[in-house]
Amino acid sequence: MSAMSAISEADAASIASEVAQGPADVIVQPAEFAVNAGANPAGRGDHNGDHIAGGADNAAVGLVPNAEAVLPAKVVDFVLKLTPEAQNDVSGVLVRQGMTSPELLQELGDAKPLASHLRNPVNVYALKAIGRLYTAKAKDAEAGVNSAQVTDSMMQKWLSEFEAKHGARVPARWLVSTKVMGRLKKDEHVREEECAYVAGSKAVKRKVKFDFEKVTKAWKATCLTTRITRTAELESFRVKTSHTRINKIAWSRLVAKTLWEAASSSGFAAALRSVNGAPTDSQVKTLQRTSSEAAEDARKRLYQLLGATESSGRAQNQVDGALLAAVMRELGVEDANFAELLRDNGGLPVGISKEIRASPLYPRYNKKVHDPFEAIPFAQHRNYKTMYGEGIRGQVAQVIKEEESRRFIRRLTRQEALDPRRTYVRRGVVPKKDGGVRVVDDYRRSNTNLRAAVPNTICLPTTANTRRLIGELQDAYPARKWMIFEIDLQSAYRALAVDPAERVHLCFSHEDESGSTYYYENCTMPFGLVASGFWFVRYATAVQKCIRTMLRSWLPEDSACGLQYVDDGMWVVDSAWYIEACTVISMFWLVVGSLLSFKKMRLGRPSGTFIGVIADLSKQSGAQFYMSQEKLARTRELLHGIVHSGKIDIRSLSSLAGKLNHYTQLRKFLRAYLQPYYALKSALEKRDLTVGRCPPDSEVAIVSAFFLSLLDQPNSGHPVGGISRGLRVQSHTLTIMVDASLTALGGVVVLSGHDAIATRTVFFSLPVNMEKLGHWQCLLKDRAVVEESRNMVALELLSAAIALQTIPEHFGPAHAYNIVLYTDNTAAGHILEKMYSPKPALAKLLRAAVHTLACLTLTTFLVKHVSSENNIIADNLSRGNMAGIPNDWERVDVSVDSIPDAV
Repeated sequence: MSAMSAISEADAASIASEVAQGPADVIVQPAEFAVNAGANPAGRGDHNGDHIAGGADNAAVGLVPNAEAVLPAKVVDFVLKLTPEAQNDVSGVLVRQGMTSPELLQELGDAKPLASHLRNPVNVYALKAIGRLYTAKAKDAEAGVNSAQVTDSMMQKWLSEFEAKHGARVPARWLVSTKVMGRLKKDEHVREEECAYVAGSKAVKRKVKFDFEKVTKAWKATCLTTRITRTAELESFRVKTSHTRINKIAWSRLVAKTLWEAASSSGFAAALRSVNGAPTDSQVKTLQRTSSEAAEDARKRLYQLLGATESSGRAQNQVDGALLAAVMRELGVEDANFAELLRDNGGLPVGISKEIRASPLYPRYNKKVHDPFEAIPFAQHRNYKTMYGEGIRGQVAQVIKEEESRRFIRRLTRQEALDPRRTYVRRGVVPKKDGGVRVVDDYRRSNTNLRAAVPNTICLPTTANTRRLIGELQDAYPARKWMIFEIDLQSAYRALAVDPAERVHLCFSHEDESGSTYYYENCTMPFGLVASGFWFVRYATAVQKCIRTMLRSWLPEDSACGLQYVDDGMWVVDSAWYIEACTVISMFWLVVGSLLSFKKMRLGRPSGTFIGVIADLSKQSGAQFYMSQEKLARTRELLHGIVHSGKIDIRSLSSLAGKLNHYTQLRKFLRAYLQPYYALKSALEKRDLTVGRCPPDSEVAIVSAFFLSLLDQPNSGHPVGGISRGLRVQSHTLTIMVDASLTALGGVVVLSGHDAIATRTVFFSLPVNMEKLGHWQCLLKDRAVVEESRNMVALELLSAAIALQTIPEHFGPAHAYNIVLYTDNTAAGHILEKMYSPKPALAKLLRAAVHTLACLTLTTFLVKHVSSENNIIADNLSRGNMAGIPNDWERVDVSVDSIPDAV
């Protein structure tokens, strides 16, 4: 019995009515916002900041923000044919006056009421032309087309015009009758002559005749004739696709309903409902007991729906490849072939004895190759020293005993252990927060990762993805109340079995407290293996897609959306369907074979922690994202240790790099300053060192002092908001255009609202000489820049830094501004995009600019290149030429001394 046959006709009929109204929209995550462009795609009316560089008349050009979103498509297409100034004038009048619907545009007439709002009176003809677009259409609709009034002379004229244009006599006057169209939809055979009758003629059937005098004409005629058949085939395909989609939606809803019913009958749903925040010990026990019963019941029901029998050879805590593959196929989720590998081969390959086939769904992986480490003979194999510490062997023995009981590993006989094909990995331990130990396998020095051929890389979500997801949801559904659901997968990679043929490469040994040595092989994916992360992300992505598909069919649109970061998951759920969504999410993970850590699960709260950052959805004004004060305090402590002691151990370095990574996710312009920490960590690992020296003049010490100065600011822990196109378009924008010459430094700063209309403009022109550059003369000595262009790059960067420095003084706190800096110097633009340089003089200036941005807290900062032709005003200012500057622009006094001497 197929899965589709289990769907009742009533379910299919109810879903068909929903499908008839169109597919549900998917929230499309936006790319980086286009400044002053609203919803405009790149290259269409996107003339951001051109009103600064356009000349003395300060005329704005291009479509006004949001024009493409509110105006009809054909109006936008027409306006884009006008000159840039006319585009801005006409679209601005239509948007500001609310003339955006076809019904209103039809009444434009002579456009006299709008003429007074135009900057250029000539553009009234464009408004009249737009009105005629709809007036002509309205007249045609009112008059209608009476086929009986079509004469042969009219037909002949139309056919002659078509033939003259396309070079072939086309059966443009023949139409398909209703009867024939009905037969085509039923996939019945229809002869060509049955498709031809003259519009408005009593002769219903007539042969179609073509001019075969030339090969080109014959070819064109044949192509056009086949369009009838192609159209019929396309219509049939659409009908079949519609039926398939209805069946998939019905199947998705049936699976979600089955999971919910199993959870309700076992008491698991009620147990989830009783938890508020972190579950107590008694609640954890209840969740474990009821979830086990619910998962077993639901698994049996799903196998019945699929008409299959559950395999008895699979471990209960490993992923059920057969069930997952079948469900993915029925739901139409891509990448089901990896689950079929689990089903057919008993495990997944690691890319040594068996090939891992490349997936088109993930980017190609460019492996970093290194020289192989020296192989250690079996007789000399020993683990790292940390495995032999006091009390460690007993703790590791407990871990091994538990993993062996769960069939994650298998003990080898002495004869199996001596198999020369086996590769043994050295192991070590690191302490855990709860007082236990985590065993780490070194697959790098065993050359296992070097030998494993993994064809694809994987992508993990970031805090930016979380902010974008929540921001878009709140923007799309402002009336909904959202709650957070945190889920943690127990043992993560260990749920995925390894292909039996690959297990010889994943062996290890353990020496107990009596001195006896035992040997084991991994039966499931271990931590530290390059293939483990690859397979687990593919598995987690597939499960996420299945859950999303089920929830979309069972609950109202976008009631739950989530992200998965390895074993940690976070879902944003509509409070009206909170328990239902949380139950189905948990149940599906359990049914396919992953265990949940109920102790780490968090429910019923409007806030939660994901990827080291707290997301708080409790405020009606919008979500907030921030790091806890405890983590910030620990970060300051680690940075202080580097600055004052001049050294750091590798464990503290890893912790510091992780915390700074989370912090810089909230302030993207600081991301480049993580480089020194990861470089030091890599160097320590390569040399097997546990402590790294950081003298005061080292890059790590300098950057650490810089981070300390930032974290000492009162707004260092200030939360940031969600990311959405709506929020960014509504924010104010500071547009900066700078230029420099050997004569002066020039720049313009413009503040504009969400309507892209400038509200305040300031400019500066600072003469250049060695005395005025002060201590920044060191920039001119940077040997990293080619000598002939050294001065220009340095001066361009100084001009940008000065422009940023004018913001706090002349525009106040810019915490919610979009800041876009335009420069026509390509080299300077690349440096400003990174905002980091290892060169001392340049690094000092960039840290000063970043310090200013960090004080603005929530600023979104972008660097854009602009051609010299469109940077006229800034270019004139950089030459000391202030002719043509509008009277309402303010000149501000600036000095290089205003740039803070950052650490």
